[in-house]
Amino acid sequence: MREALGNAFVMNIVITIVVILIGVVVSSLSYTKAYKVKNMIIGTIEEHNGWTLEAQSEVDKNLASIGYRLNRNGVQTCTVDEVTGDKAQVVSSNYRVCVVPYQNAKGTYYRVTSYMYFDLPVIGDMFEFPVHGETKTFYNMDYFE
Repeated sequence: MREALGNAFVMNIVITIVVILIGVVVSSLSYTKAYKVKNMIIGTIEEHNGWTLEAQSEVDKNLASIGYRLNRNGVQTCTVDEVTGDKAQVVSSNYRVCVVPYQNAKGTYYRVTSYMYFDLPVIGDMFEFPVHGETKTFYNMDYFE
């Protein structure tokens, strides 16, 4: 009887380790996808010199091809400017990404936020982690005069 309890204990440890390893692999894949999406959006914005209709359609097409999460009911939840605490103008997208334009003295730059999420039935919506990035500054020519 003692050996049966020992085997059950060892089996519980093995199952726990396997579950933790699977969680680490799934987290790593989701993290990689979020960074890939962020970098793709930043590259597209810089290629088109801003968030234009062409840039938005290219981003939507690329996000559809990789299977990124669609926006629920078309509502963005990332409207708070982290620096000032004010509401910021979020450029709309059909997907769960946020592109926020910022103005400074030199010109305009965009802050892109994609999300690391897990598609699990019960806890999938509870865990969503943002991944931030910024584009280069698109200079106003008036600044240099």
